[in-house]
Parts: sequence; structure tokens; C-alpha cells
Amino acid sequence: MKQFWGGVLILLGVVWVMMCYLGTAMMSRGVDWFSEAFLPALLGLIPIGFGLFLILKRPKSRRLS
Repeated sequence: MKQFWGGVLILLGVVWVMMCYLGTAMMSRGVDWFSEAFLPALLGLIPIGFGLFLILKRPKSRRLS
């Protein structure tokens, strides 16, 4: 189940990054790409990183002692 939610978070992060750049590209030519696209796109790295953490986290092996 954690892998599913990790995939959802990665997908949401990638869509966020794409929409930041697409929305800025649709604006007029006098747009500052750094503050209008790059900085908001960095917020998309948070769910991508957390999603990767959920997918790559290995479950602890349970031993009966």
C-alpha cells in the first residue's frame, strides 16, 4: 500500500512541476522564469522525494524469537 501512495505522490509532484513551467510558458514574454517557474517547481520536489522514500523504504524483517 505504501508503494501505491508513493507512486501517487511522485505523479502529483511531476504534474506540479510540469504545470509550473507550462503555466509560465503560456504567459506573456516578459515573465521572470526563475521566480515564476523555477522556484514554485521546487515545491514539487517535496512530494517526489517523499514518494521515493515510501517506495524505496524496505520493510523490516520480522523474526519470531
